[in-house]
Order: sequence, then structure tokens, then C-alpha cells
Amino acid sequence: MITKKDVKDVVLEATDTILEGVQNMFDEHNAANNKSFANVEHKIDTLSVRMDKVEDQLDGIKADISTVPTREEFNGLKSKIDKYKMREIKRFRPTKLGVLMFTKDLRLVKKVIFQKN
Repeated sequence: MITKKDVKDVVLEATDTILEGVQNMFDEHNAANNKSFANVEHKIDTLSVRMDKVEDQLDGIKADISTVPTREEFNGLKSKIDKYKMREIKRFRPTKLGVLMFTKDLRLVKKVIFQKN
């Protein structure tokens, strides 16, 4: 005859077996997730290194750009050069037919042209 204790033992054994199977499924799932997360972490680390390189390049570009004068600074320098040009042009009083020219480095040069009479 089957007693209440026997039924209880069978139910407990079946429950333990089911729970052990569920635990194994969770363990397998966790192992798969750990592999996936390790792969994702590796990709994130790789992207982080690449982003650091991009940030370094941007810093270099910013440094290059910062050496270029702003429009306001450029206009100020241009007006100073224009004033200097006018002052130098007024200083020259050519006795012969002459042409005033500027070299590439903005030095004023007087070129004298001789004409036949």
C-alpha cells in the first residue's frame, strides 16, 4: 500500500529533478550570456580605443585651426599692412618712370622702367 510519506517522497524527488533540470538550463543560458557579454565587452573596448584615436586627431585638428587667425584678427592685420603700404608709397618720389610692386612677403619694391625719348 502506498502511504502518504511515499507520495510525499515521490513528489519531492520529482520536484528536485525538475528544479535540477531548470537550474541546468539557467546555467547553460548564463554561460551563453557570459560569452555574449564578453564579446560585447571586447567590441566596446575596441571601439573605445578607436574613439581615443579619433579624439586625439580632433585635438590635433583643433590645434591646427587655433593657429589660424580669426576674421577679426585678419582684418586688423590687413588694415595695418594697408597703412604701411600707403606710408611707404608716399615715401617714394621717383624721378624716373617707376612702378611700385610688392613681393610675396609684402616687401615694397620700386622697379624703375626706362623709356626712350
